[in-house]
Amino acid sequence: AQDEYNVTIVARDGGNPPLNSTKSFSVRILDENDNPPRFSKNLYVLQVPENNIPGEYLGSVLAQDPDLGQNGTVSYSILPGHVGDVSIYTYVSVNPTNGAIYALRSFNYEQTKHFEFRVLAKDSGSPHRESNATVRVTVLDV
Repeated sequence: AQDEYNVTIVARDGGNPPLNSTKSFSVRILDENDNPPRFSKNLYVLQVPENNIPGEYLGSVLAQDPDLGQNGTVSYSILPGHVGDVSIYTYVSVNPTNGAIYALRSFNYEQTKHFEFRVLAKDSGSPHRESNATVRVTVLDV
């Protein structure tokens, strides 16, 4: 489907000689932000060996939005949460552009065997649309 159409209207009378007039114009179809971003999965399961290096890449989430332009541009963030009584923001981060998830600390299997958090995908439309998915991280004993 195209987003712009060129239209020409011709009006003719029935006189002798017939007279006519022509008018051309463009009609531009604007995208409505009618689709929220959709994650490829509701649950992402990631694994990381204990004693990992802070900053290590853990995996990625992916959400797609079929809207056009900024209505379909997706950004990612982590929703507020805790691991025990510690903020999730001290455990992991997400790249807002590509959904890559990184460890912010070294994990210890004896202290934390697994934890979950939610990632928000939000488009840039106005008003914006959003959805979220759960990420479960399992710390492997080595």
